[in-house]
Amino acid sequence: MTKHEIRVALRRRLAALPEKERLARSRAIQKKFLAHPAFLASSCVCFYVSLPSEADTAPLIDRALALKKTVLVPLADLENKALELYRITSRSRLGKGPFGVREPRASKRHLAEASDCDLVIVPGIAFDRSGRRIGRGLGFYDRLLARAHPGAFKLGLAFRFQVVPRIPTESHDIRLDAVLTD
Repeated sequence: MTKHEIRVALRRRLAALPEKERLARSRAIQKKFLAHPAFLASSCVCFYVSLPSEADTAPLIDRALALKKTVLVPLADLENKALELYRITSRSRLGKGPFGVREPRASKRHLAEASDCDLVIVPGIAFDRSGRRIGRGLGFYDRLLARAHPGAFKLGLAFRFQVVPRIPTESHDIRLDAVLTD
């Protein structure tokens, strides 16, 4: 299958996932994440702020903040097709962005560098066990990962059905170190 075909099929499956099941699956992922060595050893974590169809990252962000870890979240720079990272101290500092994603509000922004993070949590539509992923198709996260600290652990969060046998890659695609599923 092509990236486009995989993206279309899994978007449908994600959209059809009942809320109750999504939350149960998210809790299973959250439990694994909170016990993962990369999270336990991290001091600065870059999280994506989940969309309604994705594994819920809100409790993970809250736990990282409670543990006094530095938490960074992205803000989409649409003009440059890039993600800028901002430090947050509470999810209450987030407002709705242009893609419906919660982002740091203008008055509450503290710019940070991708190279500051030792753990980067990456969203995706599909993943394979080799760390390849398919995002939403605009390359925002590949460009962010290219700026990340070379030793940063790159971790995807996904429901089991989002893991496919093989994802076609292109030269700009950056592999993840692991994918956690329910």
